[in-house]
Amino acid sequence: MKLRYAGSCADCGSVVARGEAAWWDADARVVRCLSCHALPPGVAPVDRGTAGSSAQAQFDRRHRREQERLDERWGRLSGVAKLLHEDKQSTKAWSKGAEGERRVAGFLERTVGDGGVVLNDRCKS
Repeated sequence: MKLRYAGSCADCGSVVARGEAAWWDADARVVRCLSCHALPPGVAPVDRGTAGSSAQAQFDRRHRREQERLDERWGRLSGVAKLLHEDKQSTKAWSKGAEGERRVAGFLERTVGDGGVVLNDRCKS
């Protein structure tokens, strides 16, 4: 079926865009991409990774650390300080980068389609 809403494959986590053909499991209320649904029994799908996950984790760590610093410095007034505080540009860049990775991954998934597999957020070894 063609999806009415965008989603992520329950097996491999790949992005399934709105209007793209996929399997909908009504009982489990999950989407499965065509490549995962077609796998023989006992064969595990390829871990494609999650686009932007490491960049988002880096942003979350930096943001949380800054919030903790504000708590230590301002004490009871930290709520007001947090309202007036803006993250450093270098911290915001990680969030923006994660969003960019997710957009590129969606574009690549749509472009490649069934002709290949897009692997996201890989670590260099």
